[in-house]
Amino acid sequence: MISSVTCQPNYNSRICLRSSNNTSKTKYKANLNTLLTSLSSKSALYSFYNDSFNGIFSLYLCRGDLTIDQCQNCVVNASQGIRQRCPSDERAIIWYEQCMLRYSDTNFFGLEQTDIKIFMWNVENNTSPNDPDVNTLALM
Repeated sequence: MISSVTCQPNYNSRICLRSSNNTSKTKYKANLNTLLTSLSSKSALYSFYNDSFNGIFSLYLCRGDLTIDQCQNCVVNASQGIRQRCPSDERAIIWYEQCMLRYSDTNFFGLEQTDIKIFMWNVENNTSPNDPDVNTLALM
């Protein structure tokens, strides 16, 4: 019998920001839940996806070296984690080692934003930096 084990992705950090634009917290939370559920289902097909629903804009991005199953696992966990860690915020970003998920009440698609910075690093050594089987561009 072969069994599959799904590991929890490693949580790194988050940024939660409130906004004054929101008139109805209950409606916003319901719309956000709908959108995050949609993103979680899309992660079974794509390693990057952006979407919007009723004035909420969101996206996720998985690391390039992940399988689609690993990506989906991370996005599902991130969508749950962002709701727990930023329960009353209209703007939030959450980072896991394997993926990033973001939502906002303002459209950020196509906009360069350099004001939000989180520094992360990996303490693991790359034992084969010149290995031709590693597609460096796919990892970026």
